[in-house]
Amino acid sequence: SSVLRSTPFASLDMHMRFFANFFLITLLVVVDGTCSEAEKEKITGKLFPNFLYKCSLAAKLDTSSIAPCLEGPCQISSECANCFSDFGACASKNCGILCFAAGTLSDKCENCVASNCNDALLKCTGLTKPLTAPTGE
Repeated sequence: SSVLRSTPFASLDMHMRFFANFFLITLLVVVDGTCSEAEKEKITGKLFPNFLYKCSLAAKLDTSSIAPCLEGPCQISSECANCFSDFGACASKNCGILCFAAGTLSDKCENCVASNCNDALLKCTGLTKPLTAPTGE
């Protein structure tokens, strides 16, 4: 490696490392924010939280069925919709008993889900703020 430092290959080696790191960072950013800007507009709309709520209720304990429930009607990709299946799995795992006892639309349930699952949902979707709470209507 001391030979490379004194040859023209030294700058090539540094450039290749830069591009490899740049590519890796870009790939990580794309993986984290799987929802497109158009999808973000749809999922931050006023109708989406209630639609998500209805899909979650229909899923019962099969949170993997949340994504297919959202894809067609909401016109979002499976990658984006899968963020909500993961969100449902997180809510079920961390807050299921509390939400069952207190009610799925209760403040206790909402606070539990927010503190345990919102960060992962924001990272997955690329949103910068949590969705509004569903009204159940």
